[in-house]
Amino acid sequence: MQAGQWAPTTDAQGAEGALPDDRSLDRWRQRIRETTFGNYHLCMGLAIEAQGEPQAAEAHYRAALHNDPGCSAAFMRLQGLLEHQGRSAEAQAIAAQAVAINPAYLAEAELELARIYLDLSDIAACEAQLKSYLGRPGAVPLPAAALLQRIGELHATHGRLEEAKRYTTQAIALAPDLVRHSLTLARKLVEDMRIDEAAAALDFYLKQNPGHAMAWHFAAIAAQMQDRLEDAIAASRESLRLLPQMPPKVLLGLSLLATGRLEDAEATLRKATAESGNQSWVTAILQWCLIAMNRLDAAAAIPVTTERDRSNMAILHLRAGRKEEAVRVLSQISDSDVISWHRIWIHVNRCHVYLETGRLSEAEEAMRAAVSMSPQVTRFYIRCRPWVADQLMAVERKITR
Repeated sequence: MQAGQWAPTTDAQGAEGALPDDRSLDRWRQRIRETTFGNYHLCMGLAIEAQGEPQAAEAHYRAALHNDPGCSAAFMRLQGLLEHQGRSAEAQAIAAQAVAINPAYLAEAELELARIYLDLSDIAACEAQLKSYLGRPGAVPLPAAALLQRIGELHATHGRLEEAKRYTTQAIALAPDLVRHSLTLARKLVEDMRIDEAAAALDFYLKQNPGHAMAWHFAAIAAQMQDRLEDAIAASRESLRLLPQMPPKVLLGLSLLATGRLEDAEATLRKATAESGNQSWVTAILQWCLIAMNRLDAAAAIPVTTERDRSNMAILHLRAGRKEEAVRVLSQISDSDVISWHRIWIHVNRCHVYLETGRLSEAEEAMRAAVSMSPQVTRFYIRCRPWVADQLMAVERKITR
């Protein structure tokens, strides 16, 4: 073993450790400095070149190579800059220098530049560089697929789901093992209520990653919305087994509520409420469970903080026989700034109140508004009202047939 090489050491008792010696630490510090300053000058060069200042860009590319002599991307950009200026001999010398350091420097440079462009959110430049890289003989699929997946995730973050799906599909085709990174897209599909697509993506993901707790969490949501409540319960329990946390407990409580197991639902939701520190969105679901159990005093004691909670209070008044008060409370609710999932809940509550107060046309209008946002979410929310689910489903069927 060479002097200074990082290797396991042993203490006086013979226990193996992993602490480096001073010389290897110095080499690591030096390498970090080289790559940090090299990358800084490379990025500055790219930005300045894009602004049409080739001389300043050249200075930065040379500074990048001074700090990090193995920076393939700096070699490539400098070579291209010199060729564009008609300085062919200098460009050839730079290329020869790069090849002497790394014979595959062009391919590595294209991959490195693709990463940098993606870090800068320049998707078009990243794609162009990546396409050039993939056209080279011997291109390595996995790092290219990882970049395609990152492009997909960037699109998903900005709500461009079709583009996200396209890039994720390309990534998986290029490197099937990369499927383990597709949870971001599946989660975004759930959040945008594209439930069937989300369920298919999560099923594919979980076949490769059965031990991922949050994947089971989102699979439970998708199963709920597809009216596969027993599957949702099983997925929630698996998520809890892997990572005992509050969100899966809330989902489990909702599924138990939707299947009419109210006492089990209450016990589960009380645990979730305690673990969440009484977060309002958790207590609101517990409140709904208590309303379903006709424990109105206990439900009324839970603080009301959102428009969705206020619509719950309308149902509480309805259950207590105060029909006019229920209608009055609903008339004061504005859902214009409420997130989609909550807005559907409010619409179903409106349908519920109007149905039981004989205002049938208004009940149908409320149900139509809910279904127009997501038929599947609406259907699950109807299931969460077991004592009136048949009547609500009759309205839903009437407007969707």
